[in-house]
Amino acid sequence: MIYDALEVSVADKISAFDTVRHHIVVEDIGHGGNALRMSALVMNMGDHVRASFEDNPYYRPGQLATRHAQLIGQLVRLARESGHEPTPPDEARQILGLTR
Repeated sequence: MIYDALEVSVADKISAFDTVRHHIVVEDIGHGGNALRMSALVMNMGDHVRASFEDNPYYRPGQLATRHAQLIGQLVRLARESGHEPTPPDEARQILGLTR
């Protein structure tokens, strides 16, 4: 299932997520500066998030990030402020079934 953050309501996303959450890894991509809001939603629903220039180059609406570390730092701060600890890279690779 792929949803565009601008076309699907939060209620629709929560409903769809609750239906499949124990069977898949959820990835949510927000474009045009909406990625942080959608990442906060997914993170606080108990799933994992990621950031990259390929998905969304915006640091915040209307402001482009200048480097990848900005996007990652933003998610790390959000996670910690929400009471979550970021998943270490090796554990994230294992969750996603990736090898180095």
